[in-house]
Amino acid sequence: MYVSSKQEDLVKAFKALLKEEKFSYQSEIVTALQEQGFENINQSKISRMLTKFGAVRNRNAKMEMVYCLPAELVVPTITSPLKNLVLDVS
Repeated sequence: MYVSSKQEDLVKAFKALLKEEKFSYQSEIVTALQEQGFENINQSKISRMLTKFGAVRNRNAKMEMVYCLPAELVVPTITSPLKNLVLDVS
């Protein structure tokens, strides 16, 4: 299956936005992607992408319900929330 570079760019941008853990509504993700120059983005497409990548709504560090990717799909960075980096404390 051929995936266009436009599609790859969209997926990268989508995942990067979810890693920010600040989007509570699908419409906010749509707007953010449109501001990055992606056209033909709508709520139903975002809904399908959220399902495809296993995104869920969870509480962020500010206790806001936001969309995020499952922990096993996110590569930790120096800006990752501590709760995503710590697996166990003994």
